[in-house]
Parts: sequence; structure tokens; C-alpha cells
Amino acid sequence: MDLLNKQIGIVAFGPLKPVFMNVFAKSKVAVSANTGVDGLTVHMHRNWREAGSGEKNWRGALPAIGITLSSLVTQLQGSYKLFSNGKVEACIAAMRKIMYQIPFLVVENQTDHEDAVELLERCREYILACSLETERRTLTKSPDDLKRNCEIAAYMTHCNLDPVHLILTLKSAQTYAFKLKNFNDAGSFARRLLDLGPKPEQAAKSRKIMQACDKDPSNAQKLDYDSRNPFSVAGDEFTPIYKGTPSIKCGFCGISYRPSAMGKLCGICLVGEIGKEVSGVRFRLIKKGKW
Repeated sequence: MDLLNKQIGIVAFGPLKPVFMNVFAKSKVAVSANTGVDGLTVHMHRNWREAGSGEKNWRGALPAIGITLSSLVTQLQGSYKLFSNGKVEACIAAMRKIMYQIPFLVVENQTDHEDAVELLERCREYILACSLETERRTLTKSPDDLKRNCEIAAYMTHCNLDPVHLILTLKSAQTYAFKLKNFNDAGSFARRLLDLGPKPEQAAKSRKIMQACDKDPSNAQKLDYDSRNPFSVAGDEFTPIYKGTPSIKCGFCGISYRPSAMGKLCGICLVGEIGKEVSGVRFRLIKKGKW
């Protein structure tokens, strides 16, 4: 726990308890002994070939880890289906479950290390997108909420999602912007959607919206959204933090916040401290005996 705190800023360990117990349980096996004698507990080594046996080799023995990168990727595919079906709360829970297992990964090469980092980022982006959608569903049909609805839909289009899921966010954003008579924004979303190669039916609809918006490329409402200015979405306020604006990040998941959130618990991963200086997660041995 101390190591996870220093490396990635985890301060709330309650959600990680099931992972700790799972790793502990999978690191040992019970072997039957003679009749009437209790079974023997054997702690498994993942490098048993190199470490060998005997007391003199125990120092080089490394514990077996039951969590693998391939198993987490399989879980990720299941989480994708939840997102596609609009089950955002279930998707958040599934993505966090994957995210909590990632710090316990052990990989053998730099490629797998990069894949593990990318997996963590992918979980973060989907949790953010689902959190935005959850926030959007609480809004009413009042004029202010209709504007906020369009803003949130726009922010979702900047989450790093798979193309098939990004198409879903762009489809919603172009519709909300068009209804708000923000034709310039609606046309921009339609163009981005067409660039992703959607199905013919969706492409035809987006093409009509784009053509209609090109005739009057104006915005009726001033949104807190500028597609031409790079930004990240604040994990608590769900508002854009534009490039050049002071910001801090969660030490674990890397989501951005404004400086006023310093020291608080991250609202995306629910385990990391915002703004904590960390060394970064380690997934593999760089040199023998050193991480």
C-alpha cells in the first residue's frame, strides 16, 4: 500500500481490497499430504525455472501473479458492450474493476508495459465519457439545461473512445447542437462523424445536417466549448480546462482538475489523490532485482 501511494498516489484502498485478496489467493496452492495430516500450503513462483529450489535461491524467487494483461483486455471487450448498449453505470463499474487490477500487473517487455499504460488511459476515458452521460441524463428541458446538455455532448466527443463509440457521441452532439440552432457546431460534429466512416444510413443523415448547416454557419447560443482550442475535461466540474490554463492531475488515472481540487479524492477512479506528486506505475523489471 505504501508503494502504491508513492508510485501512483492511491489513498483510498477500500475499493482495492478485492484485488488484494484475489492476488493473495492466487499466489498459493494447497497440496494434500498423508492421511490425517493437514494439507501443505505452497507459495507459487512465476520465475521458478530461473530461481530454482532450495533456501539459497529464495531471494531470487518472485511471487506468482494471477492477473494478466490478456485477461484484462478480455474484460475490456465486455465493458465495451455495456457502453454500446447505453448501460453507463454498469460500464463505469466494469471499467473501474479493470483499472483497479492494472497496478498489480507484471509484464515481461516494453511493448506490454506500453499496452498496460494505454489500458489504464482507455479505462479513464470511458469512465469520463460515462460520467458525462450520467450527468447529462440528470438535466431537465429548461433553456439553461438544454444549453448544458449540448455542452456535455460536445465534451464527450473529445474522449478517447473507439471509433464505433465515438460515432455514437458525435451523433448525439450533432443532434443537440442542431436543435439548439448552433449550426456551426452541428456542422463540425457532422464532418467529424463522416470522417469515421459510419453506416450508410447514418452517413446520409449527417450529410444532410452538414449541408443545412453550411447554408447558415452560425451559433444561436454561446457555449462553454471551443473545438479549435485543445482542452481536457475537469473530472469534478465536467467543464473544459483549455490549453494554457493551470491544472493538476490525479496521480493514478491522470484525469485533469483545476488547482482548487488539490488534495481531494479523484471522482473518476475514486482511489487516487488529486495533485499528488508520484513516481509513476511500474509493470516490469528493468534490471535484475530492480523495478
